[in-house]
Amino acid sequence: MKGLVKYDLMQLAGTSKKSFYLLYFVGLAAVGVMLGGGTICSYMAVMIGCMTGVSFFSYESWYHWDSYCAAMPLSNRQIVVSRYISLLIVTGCGVLWGIVIGVLALAAGKMDLTWTQWLLSMVQTVLAALLYMEIEIPVMYRFGVERGRIVNILLFIILFAGISALAEINEMPAAVTSVVQLVFGVVWVVILLCFPVSIAVSMRIRAKKEY
Repeated sequence: MKGLVKYDLMQLAGTSKKSFYLLYFVGLAAVGVMLGGGTICSYMAVMIGCMTGVSFFSYESWYHWDSYCAAMPLSNRQIVVSRYISLLIVTGCGVLWGIVIGVLALAAGKMDLTWTQWLLSMVQTVLAALLYMEIEIPVMYRFGVERGRIVNILLFIILFAGISALAEINEMPAAVTSVVQLVFGVVWVVILLCFPVSIAVSMRIRAKKEY
């Protein structure tokens, strides 16, 4: 399983891809710190890190990786779980870069939230990224790269809009804020509990495919 994770990460570490991601995330940091967009840029770093998971499936399609795996002594569980681990690692990198952007923006006075408000919003963004992952991987296994990419872009837009709306929760009346926080607190717990379910669904979908 460790070898499968390394393979995924090495695909992202290609020279051209590495340069692209480096420029992109440095650009996010520059915008966040210099132009006052630290709040939204720190959230974007997390979600974009999560979205790179689509690339893993693209590489599989280009190189017929599934057919190669079928000839190796690898179980369906190892292949699926390694994909989740790879995506968690990449998302974790996005989280770390989002924290760097947020801390720099806060230190420079270029953010419209307090430290506590921003940290709470980052936690919500990480949970939203986990939800995206829980849906993204089964969708990619079920529909493939082309159709799955469309679904995931729509999902990203919906989740990002939700995160932006949550950032405005502090401007709501106190009674409304309490209810919203309670509802989303329950939703976040459900998201965490559904992670093993997502893995099981992905394993079942992949097991039915022929390579």
